[in-house]
Amino acid sequence: MLSSIKPKLQMLLCFASTVAFSVICHGYRYFNLSFSGDATLISQTGEELYQVSLGRFLQPIWWIIRGPIVAPFLIGLFTVLFLSFSAYLISELFQLKSPLSILFISGILTASETIGVANATYLPWSDVYTVSLFFSLLGAKLSLSSKKVFLLSPVCYLISLGLYQSYITCAASIIVIVLLCDSIKQRRSVNEIWCLGLRSCLLLFLGLLLYAFILKSVLFLLGVTASTDYNGVGRVGMVSLKEASALMKEAYSTPVRFLFNPADRAIMPWHISAIPVWINWLFLLAVIVLVLLSKPDNNYRLTICFLLAILPIASNYVMIISKGILNGLMIYAWSFFYMIPIALLDDNRISFQLYLQKPIFLLVSLLLLKNSVNCNQIYIKRDLEFAATQSAFTRILDRFESNGSYISGITPVVVSGMLPSSPLSMNRNGFEELSKLQGMRYTYGAAYETSEYWYLTMILGAKINLVPHEERAQLIRSYHIDERLGHYPDESSVQMIDEKLFIRF
Repeated sequence: MLSSIKPKLQMLLCFASTVAFSVICHGYRYFNLSFSGDATLISQTGEELYQVSLGRFLQPIWWIIRGPIVAPFLIGLFTVLFLSFSAYLISELFQLKSPLSILFISGILTASETIGVANATYLPWSDVYTVSLFFSLLGAKLSLSSKKVFLLSPVCYLISLGLYQSYITCAASIIVIVLLCDSIKQRRSVNEIWCLGLRSCLLLFLGLLLYAFILKSVLFLLGVTASTDYNGVGRVGMVSLKEASALMKEAYSTPVRFLFNPADRAIMPWHISAIPVWINWLFLLAVIVLVLLSKPDNNYRLTICFLLAILPIASNYVMIISKGILNGLMIYAWSFFYMIPIALLDDNRISFQLYLQKPIFLLVSLLLLKNSVNCNQIYIKRDLEFAATQSAFTRILDRFESNGSYISGITPVVVSGMLPSSPLSMNRNGFEELSKLQGMRYTYGAAYETSEYWYLTMILGAKINLVPHEERAQLIRSYHIDERLGHYPDESSVQMIDEKLFIRF
């Protein structure tokens, strides 16, 4: 039988296990620079209003606590801290007693491909994501409480949404899974489960309404327009019945398709999962076997079937709100599926658990091992990208300065194309699979126009007068740069024209 842990030690174990998994999976990232892509924005001073326009109006407040400078180790500390809090909340919701069960819950949260993607590509916001996760889960816990504190649940959802909108699905997913486990174990009556479920839905909806109201007020007071970028709240709005039906179908089917074929680019072009499909199949089989062998009473069976059926949409309804947008950061709630066998096995009353415990725990261990290896590999790739970018831009700046008419920080510099598109770029042998993960397809850390500027000014500290994107595009057309200049590193790729320095990648 599984041994039981004392309640006072539960929090300590959550922290200890989360720290251990964080060191194993993400320690390399937290002790190295390796800035690439969006992460080259290492100072977020001046970015406050942009985040507000994206609907993340509480991020600037968090930066006051953490500081605007992106310090990897500090971000790692906050990330570990709030992952630990989240692991504790889930352990409490599942009423876990076994140290091994708590250990695995911490592992699934920490050794996650979503956390790996966040650390590798979006480090400036990694801690923000986990703070958002914590408040989402706290809202879920409060909504299931029998005390009047459930009224505070919408406030927690407001905070979560104000930091990062996508993790609100974690609340819905964990509520469905908790009620599912309670139904299978018959901890609550059927009526109580349905009442809690409906109340939780209402509180979640109130949280979304509260967020919408507060956001509109903040945007109005600050005079900021909601961003219509691919990840901005300006895209959110009314849809036709036909569009809603298509979005609902896509939002429901995507997690299911991802479960059965996680490497299919048709499902999620931006992010290909490194988890082997057979691991997902074995987890699904384990859930089916555990549900069937538990033999719940007849009056619970319909509830169990319903909760299993709505889990995909509960974990992905943000795809409907965002009108079809989906990426590797938005699928964190999907990994909660792996927690179901752990929660069901953590019950000494189930007679068949001794036979299923070891193979399922071995399966969880394989999942964590695979994710740990994958995270460290993508961090190595980021380190190599960072080094390659430094080498390339050092040579580029030398080419600029060798031109006698060029004055650092004064001469306007017009860039045509991007460094990853230049003949210098190549794909490293053996890194092909890693290149399929979100944001990992480039050889260089300065992967697009804005990150080139961030890298040059913030990381290299170069005095460079880089012409803004809109003006740059106009100058490239008017001077026919794509016809007059060769590709870097050709001699003709860097030329001074009308007191402006042009470079074509």
